[in-house]
Amino acid sequence: MSKINRSTYQKLAEENKRLKKDLKTLTYDNNRSDNMDEWIETFEKWSDYFEKEERMERITKELVKEYIKEHADELPDFLTGPGQK
Repeated sequence: MSKINRSTYQKLAEENKRLKKDLKTLTYDNNRSDNMDEWIETFEKWSDYFEKEERMERITKELVKEYIKEHADELPDFLTGPGQK
């Protein structure tokens, strides 16, 4: 098993705490009116994040398709065969 340096572990532990807090806010606290502002803020943060991820995924897929079309003769058959175009 590979070793993880202490600062990386601490950063991951802190990120894990933030994610757990956000999950708790989105799941358990969403019916409490006194916490609605925090819920909306958390929801918007994650909505923006996933929207950006989806956009990047679509862009990446289009770039890969274009690359395969342009370099079909240089790539292995399993990338350019039937069903891949």
